[in-house]
Amino acid sequence: MKLVEVKFEIPEDLEPRIAALAAEMGLSFDWAAQLLLWDGYTTRLRSSIERAEKELREQLTGEVAV
Repeated sequence: MKLVEVKFEIPEDLEPRIAALAAEMGLSFDWAAQLLLWDGYTTRLRSSIERAEKELREQLTGEVAV
C-alpha cells in the first residue's frame, strides 16, 4: 500500500467556510477540505460546502431543510 499526498489550492473566499465546517465537525482544516473534495473535483467544492453546511444545520435543528 502506498500513501499518496495530493496538494490543491483552496480559493480565499472559501477558506472561512471550510474553517467553520472543520470546527463544527471537529476536524483539522486539511481533513475537512479533503472530505469536501472527495465529493467531487475542485470545481464542485462550492456545492460540496453548501451540502455539508445544510446537513450540519439539519443535524443541529433536527429538521430537514428544503
